[in-house]
Amino acid sequence: MKARPHFVAGQWLGDEAGASASLPALVHRALASAHSAAPAWQEVGVEAREQRVGLLLKRIETCADALAQTIAEETGKLPGEASAEVDASLAEGRYQLDHVSHHLRVNQAGFELRRCPLGVVLAITPWNFPLATIVRKLVPALVAGNVIILKPSEFAPRTAEQLVQLAEQVEFPTGVITLVQGEGVSCVPQLLGRNVIKAVSLTGSCEAGQAVAGLLGARDIRLQAELGGSNAAVVCADADIEVAAAEVVDAAFACGGQWCTGTGRVIVEQAVHDEFLAMVSRLVAEKYGAGGGAMGAQANARQLDNVHQLVNDAQGEGASIAAQGTGDDLGRPNFYPATVLSGVTAEMRCARSEVFGPVLLVLKARDFDQAVAQVNASAFGLSVSLYTSDETRAESFIERANAGLVHVNLPTPHRALEAPLFGWNASGRGWPECGPAMLDFFTRPKVVYRT
Repeated sequence: MKARPHFVAGQWLGDEAGASASLPALVHRALASAHSAAPAWQEVGVEAREQRVGLLLKRIETCADALAQTIAEETGKLPGEASAEVDASLAEGRYQLDHVSHHLRVNQAGFELRRCPLGVVLAITPWNFPLATIVRKLVPALVAGNVIILKPSEFAPRTAEQLVQLAEQVEFPTGVITLVQGEGVSCVPQLLGRNVIKAVSLTGSCEAGQAVAGLLGARDIRLQAELGGSNAAVVCADADIEVAAAEVVDAAFACGGQWCTGTGRVIVEQAVHDEFLAMVSRLVAEKYGAGGGAMGAQANARQLDNVHQLVNDAQGEGASIAAQGTGDDLGRPNFYPATVLSGVTAEMRCARSEVFGPVLLVLKARDFDQAVAQVNASAFGLSVSLYTSDETRAESFIERANAGLVHVNLPTPHRALEAPLFGWNASGRGWPECGPAMLDFFTRPKVVYRT
């Protein structure tokens, strides 16, 4: 894939800088610039850092339409979904700006807790939320006094470029923000090959998280990795199945199914399975069939191939298409229609894989206990939901579900800005992210005692 422009030592470097022969020199310059900038950025003080980052958030707000357009082009999202990402980025950025700036120094009875920056940190971000994941990491890192090197996905380079251009307009000191573009397998090992990076915050696939963890080994480099998921919703016989069906469909097909906390599997007690499947099929026909609403496309041809393969393999194992939306009126090349697969069992490969596309797998469970067992049969553990009217059953699910996010009568993507996000099992490594966890990750404590 063709390399994109980099922003290193306060200068934009073109595509030719990403050639394999010059990549080591580019990385060396990026690390040297960031390392040199770190002490001065820390010394300017939290008020100056807060002001500068606040100006960047204002520039994002001013340029929201242009950013949303680029996000839609790079990810396949609908315009409204892309605008929603910009809004969510601003909300999370403002939360982090306020939280970090107000908790770097806390006076306690008999001592003062100071949170000190780490130095140079690396942010590795995915293509499916190319603005939100950068802002989520960049704001707390910078306000806490770190400098940051951004390594965005090679499939979403332009959103990152636009963001760095906005940062350039509000005049961050040279080296405080660095952008290195290119394929992760080439860039990341070289960025981590020298003893400059003190922390890595990664959002991406399980394979990417495992690869980075392997590069770090026993080195004293913090890792924060939010990885993939195969999120399940359980629908009990005593649930409001109309509400459950509507929320499951929205969570499965928004953003073209390309979001980590979306719903990939729905496990339904057999007493209401057929009725629930009929409801979901009707909703898909209404929302994504002829005359219905639009759905986002897949971000690229590789994603489209992955979805085709998953559906074909599932049918080969005995699953069948229970419902499917129509084609794309806009003629987008990477569009795949909303698809519901029934007859799926927990043993099938599709049920054990990350769907990450507009495909909802419907599984049947004879009772609540088997449904919980099917939830936990996955290697992932990011987000789960339970739909029930029984509080005792809900509490049992909360205790037994192996996931970092557990919802009762709420969809799997639901989350609060003030709460951490962390996947269990293969869905997370290292430190949690989001909420107050970002301050902990990007700082180290210093306790001060005075007479």
